[in-house]
Amino acid sequence: MTTYHVAARHLSARQVFEMVELLGIVTTKPGSESRALSELQNLFQRYNVNAEAQASRTPGVIEMRGSTPKGLLAAAISRNKLAFVNKAILFHAVSQADLRSISETASRAVRSFAMNHKADSFKVRTEQRSAGLGEGGKLKAHEVDVFVGDFIRRELGLRVELETPSLTVLVELLGDEAGIALIPG
Repeated sequence: MTTYHVAARHLSARQVFEMVELLGIVTTKPGSESRALSELQNLFQRYNVNAEAQASRTPGVIEMRGSTPKGLLAAAISRNKLAFVNKAILFHAVSQADLRSISETASRAVRSFAMNHKADSFKVRTEQRSAGLGEGGKLKAHEVDVFVGDFIRRELGLRVELETPSLTVLVELLGDEAGIALIPG
């Protein structure tokens, strides 16, 4: 287990955990979080992965945070059958959960990816793991898809293709943060 030293003693364990880089999430069946957490912690120890996992505020979602290279984390997860982990999503980038920050961060990530992987089309898919964005949390996942997609289209000149894109930009809304994963094909 990684130990983090914090000068202010009034921070909760959750607050300290949230100060560490968000690497990705795993999903599990709601109610199975403690079993999935145990599997992940054992995996992290076995592969010497400098990361920790903690159940998020959303049932069935576990956040992974740490300073380990994402390639090592991906290899450790993919090489092992984890009975209580449904899906693992590693983030290429993380931003504040507001439309402007998400759009700018996603655009930078897509620019880098598109240059290395010859992507010419994309779509945006948002998973809303917490309350909506905007005033009163009224902004919904589809609205994020449209706003971020239009921003990337204007900034990078890539074509929006909803059926068969060469790249899917996955935006995971997690409270005050948004994780951005890029999925080829």
